Amino acid sequence: MKTAETIIERLSDANIKGSVLDLAEEKETTRLLVRVIDVFSYGFIILVSLIAVANVFNTISTNILLRRREFAIYKSIGLSEKGFRKMTNEECLIYGLHGLVFGLSLGILAAYAVFRVTNRAYEISFFVPLTSILIDALKNEIQ
Repeated sequence: MKTAETIIERLSDANIKGSVLDLAEEKETTRLLVRVIDVFSYGFIILVSLIAVANVFNTISTNILLRRREFAIYKSIGLSEKGFRKMTNEECLIYGLHGLVFGLSLGILAAYAVFRVTNRAYEISFFVPLTSILIDALKNEIQ
């Protein structure tokens, strides 16, 4: 930075018109810009994640409230607690797999669309991180 300032001073003293590119200042500006973008990106991701979690809890609680009579009928006709748990677990598994099919399909399509847009600026190859998707899917199905 001092070198750039010295060169600018000498150019102005010698009455020479020109420009000086200060790479250190440019690097610092870029680093700060990346930091600001990171903060806003992570903030947005956290906000969207919290909204998604709130929606899941709202959906589950509403579903249980609406199906209270149905659950009472199952128990009144002789469904045991073990059978009731098995039925609800199978139902959750079906809903989870249904969500995975649609979510993965749309997610991979969206990732490919982002890839196509960014591929114009950077030469990268598209890949689907199957191991990461599998780990996340199994983790969510277990919960």
